Amino acid sequence: MTDVNTREHIERAAILFSRETGQMIVLSVPRPGRHHDCFNQEFPVVRVIRAVSAEETQGFVTSTGRFVDRMDGLKVATEAGQIKTKTGPADLLFSEDMW
Repeated sequence: MTDVNTREHIERAAILFSRETGQMIVLSVPRPGRHHDCFNQEFPVVRVIRAVSAEETQGFVTSTGRFVDRMDGLKVATEAGQIKTKTGPADLLFSEDMW
């Protein structure tokens, strides 16, 4: 396994909410949290965000603070040696793949 302290790696499961106005909000949970935990822990916030018709993108926050979607997340996690067992579609990252 690559030393995750020396390269960008996946830190947290996250969901990006974005609106046509350009407003963006990222909700995330630390590992071993899953995407559904983002909804459960922040439910009142999510209800408000969804009420204003925000688009949801599931992904991850990296060690550099960057939000990446599931496809880019797979590239980051693979390069960092974080994949333990690949689940789901081959081109998408799931938190179950790492923890």
